[in-house]
Amino acid sequence: MLLLYGATSVWAQGKGKISFSGTVQASETEGGGNSKITPLAYAVVSLPEIGVATTTDVKGRFEIQLSNPGKYKVEISSLGYEPLSQTIQLPARDSLKFTLKATSFYLENIVVSAESKKTGAATASKISKSAMEHIQATSLADIMSLLPGASTRTAEEIALKKVSTFSVRNGQSFGTAIIMDGAPLSNNANMQTLSLALGAGAGPSISTPNSGVDMRTITTNNIESVEVIRGIASAQYGDIASGAVIVNSKAGRTPLSIQLDVNPNVYMASVSHGVGLGRKAGVLNYGVDYTFAQYDPTEGYDTYNRVTGRVSYSNTVGKWSTNTSFNLFYTKDKAEPNPDDARDLDLMTQRDLGLRFNTNGSFNFNKNWLKNLKYTVSANYTNKKTYREEFATNSDWTYSTSKTDGAILSSMPGQDIYLADGTKITNIPDADKNGKAWRLPSDYTAIYNLYGKELNTFAQLSANFAGDLGRTHHRLIIGGEYRATGNLGEGKVFDPETPPRRSVNTNFTTQRERAFSDVPFMHQFSLFAEEYFSMDILRRKLEIVAGVRYDHIYNMDGGVAPRINASYDLIPEKLSVRGGYGITYKAPSLGYLYPDNAYFDILNFDNTTASGFSDAQKFQIATTHVYSAENPDLELAKTTKWEVGVDFKIGQVRGSVTYYEDKTRNGYMTSATFDTFKCVDYNQYSAAKPANETDMPELSLKSSDKILLQYSIPTNYFAYNSRGVEFDIDFGRINSIRTSFGLNGSWTQYKSWKNYYTFTNHTTGSSVAGSYPHMGVFEPGNKAEHSSSTTTNLRITHNIPRIGFVVTLTASVKWKEREYTTYGNDSIPVKYISRLDGQVYDFDASRIGEEEFQALDMRGRLDARRLIPESSMPPILCININLTKEIRNFMRISFFANNMFRSTPIWESKVYPGKYTRRNAKTFFFGAALSVKIR
Repeated sequence: MLLLYGATSVWAQGKGKISFSGTVQASETEGGGNSKITPLAYAVVSLPEIGVATTTDVKGRFEIQLSNPGKYKVEISSLGYEPLSQTIQLPARDSLKFTLKATSFYLENIVVSAESKKTGAATASKISKSAMEHIQATSLADIMSLLPGASTRTAEEIALKKVSTFSVRNGQSFGTAIIMDGAPLSNNANMQTLSLALGAGAGPSISTPNSGVDMRTITTNNIESVEVIRGIASAQYGDIASGAVIVNSKAGRTPLSIQLDVNPNVYMASVSHGVGLGRKAGVLNYGVDYTFAQYDPTEGYDTYNRVTGRVSYSNTVGKWSTNTSFNLFYTKDKAEPNPDDARDLDLMTQRDLGLRFNTNGSFNFNKNWLKNLKYTVSANYTNKKTYREEFATNSDWTYSTSKTDGAILSSMPGQDIYLADGTKITNIPDADKNGKAWRLPSDYTAIYNLYGKELNTFAQLSANFAGDLGRTHHRLIIGGEYRATGNLGEGKVFDPETPPRRSVNTNFTTQRERAFSDVPFMHQFSLFAEEYFSMDILRRKLEIVAGVRYDHIYNMDGGVAPRINASYDLIPEKLSVRGGYGITYKAPSLGYLYPDNAYFDILNFDNTTASGFSDAQKFQIATTHVYSAENPDLELAKTTKWEVGVDFKIGQVRGSVTYYEDKTRNGYMTSATFDTFKCVDYNQYSAAKPANETDMPELSLKSSDKILLQYSIPTNYFAYNSRGVEFDIDFGRINSIRTSFGLNGSWTQYKSWKNYYTFTNHTTGSSVAGSYPHMGVFEPGNKAEHSSSTTTNLRITHNIPRIGFVVTLTASVKWKEREYTTYGNDSIPVKYISRLDGQVYDFDASRIGEEEFQALDMRGRLDARRLIPESSMPPILCININLTKEIRNFMRISFFANNMFRSTPIWESKVYPGKYTRRNAKTFFFGAALSVKIR
């Protein structure tokens, strides 16, 4: 393709240059319908089909040199104004003038909902600043309520009570890319967890390791627009599995704006301003935001604080257009004990302090086929501190300071212990000369800190080529990128005397301190190429966007990801069909690549509670086992996606319908494997009372058994299928009643399962064999989670432009909602892991009644009702209202109420009578906002 482009460049040179020039002006609409027209400086004028753009000067003038005459699509945008898109013929006979209308609720067609858009032919929704202000979003996560078929956000989510991540089409939030100003916001360096060897949930619940970015940290006050790509994303986007959220921050001139948002749980205040620095000096834009949230105002001990600040500078100097920004953010999530509840002794805080640097721009050459070079460079640093304090009861477990496999220490540091025949019991490595092992008290206050210093760097460079070959138009993008992800934090820190509490489900597992800075950086290299191709066939337009991407992580295999989107006009401007297919790859997090070791401390001897021994004769002995939880076979998670759709326009009615299917067979999860069961010796000793108090007790071997130790490692065993239909219909505005109608919705089906064996047993007695039996191995995929729903959202928007008033009523109906679980053979194992040697053996089902295998028989421990699929819940209605009143272009007042009629019916399970579910739970919420602009 490049040879073809090069061969035709000589032909293009001979065509001569034409000038595309004109002026852009601003139209400010005030109350009463009056408008004021002024030149608009720093507006962006682009020709998206060839990738060429420029900005207007202080008098609103612009000029772009082109090689060929013809029809061009022109897009013009500026901060605080409604974007303009139209097709023009060049060269033009007359001087061109374009007018942008200031975004205002005085506009007749103000948009306060998500608009369907084909971003590079990918199915997407675009959400404007007006829409975000109308719903009074407290964080980026709130925009999810505007997507087709979305449910009403709960009070907990709006009030920022808990971690909120973004998921597209039921995909994993870990695979949803957040792209801000061309650079990803990655959570791959987040290691704020105790140990993946104990399972994914081991650790605090107010951070998001191995998950998506916490959307609470991203305020919408500094955002101009958002695009949510639900379909097959461009090959330019990597490290992605289930969609992308493209965030465009404010950049450009804008009046000084002061905004206050208040609801019963959240108080927000923000200031933003964009000022021109003079002729050819560029624009400086800045903003600050403060948020304080309490989910329950009567409980002042659970709060969330957020402070954000942003400064950006943008300018165009000759052929160079650039935008550079610095973002600072501080968040603190705090959950303190209830002072009125003596039983509540838990304290948990999460403090994040971050700095983001981003510079992006382009060199616009516009020479023949080479149009420009684009670059993006970013560096994100986040200092995280997690503090956890909890009162541990019945926690007299064994703990050792050793990190050496096979170490046997006693509670007397550095002292060897012998059997009566002189055989040494202890094994004290050189690194543990001062170490010890002991039994923790039954009740104590467990305290630990997690210190993370996350560093994510990103650089991308791409070249844009465009031109015509006969009747066909081509645009080619070729580029590469590099990502480095690391964590320089002190890591997991605690006092060994008060270590993190151990779960009762994890026999012998314990914790050790670990420095995150010891973890190597993850380096990712990527190359991509994508071509946009269009031509007319039978006077109908065919568009194809085809690309390929290669991602490679150092010390891991790479992946080739082809992607294609295509559309064809069956009836020009009336009816078109489209389809897409693509593969995406998601890199693992640092926590998945380099998990902490699995530590086990087994108590061999303890006479501290025995009578007849002096304090000097009482001690404990423990054996430590250490295993690496790294998985050398971990792969890039692969998702395959395809979709087909139709777009139509009948009169003023416009709409789109899309059917999609996404599937993953090697998603990330933590899981036990055959290799994570270890057979070890379990020796227990007894002591005879010494003749006098100065002698140490003589020990003898009381028993010696074999037991299995179990831990988890990161794997690719998570699998899911997601399919559904999305639709979005805009019925247009009925001018006689000043009302527009829109209907969107979705039908979804989702199934997820573990694509590997499961391991289960139960204890059968107090003996070693009964307490630590063989491990049952059950067939892969014997448990699958299913969910399905059908949802519609009818939005009725009434606006009176003359007085700047807009009210939106949303009727959200869940016509069908169902969740259930299906099971395979989960009662009798197909294999078992022997506690005697750790080997895997096929299991003969006829032996299930034998005493040796009683612990593997799950038949009597499973409820037969689990095999009955739960029925669908009946339809349910939730009505929301949003009001906005603008006062003479300098003040704006908004109000919203979700679930305004407080409909929260109770549904009773048909499978488990007496089990009730409160529907529309915690969706009733309301709030108000005041925005003032000083011009």
